[in-house]
Amino acid sequence: MREFTLWLSQQDGFRSRIRASDADYFKLSRRDEAEARTAPSRPAPSIKQAKRALESMPMTTVREMRDKAVFALLCLTGIRVGALVTLRIKRIDLDEKSVTQNPREVATKFGKSIDTFFAGGFPEAEEALRA
Repeated sequence: MREFTLWLSQQDGFRSRIRASDADYFKLSRRDEAEARTAPSRPAPSIKQAKRALESMPMTTVREMRDKAVFALLCLTGIRVGALVTLRIKRIDLDEKSVTQNPREVATKFGKSIDTFFAGGFPEAEEALRA
């Protein structure tokens, strides 16, 4: 609409009625523009669904145990996938229930050092991670 109003203000018969400054009426505020650009929120799985998924994961081979531990760590910390993939085992402290994300070793967002602690109420995930 803004571009159309600018174009219309330059056409014969409309110059006297529509000014170029009238097109500024259609410009959004910064807040409205930011709101329009944000992506709609995506639904996240519930704790109940995560527990069910973890429970259904097999643990017969070493690879399956690793996969279950990775999923458990994701559930406990909410760590970003890019950081999770590059995370080293030595940065996981099971006693303190924490993960240290060193930006020299882990692909953290904006290269920040992040200390993450396990969420409570999910002992099944902690057991899978310990195993």
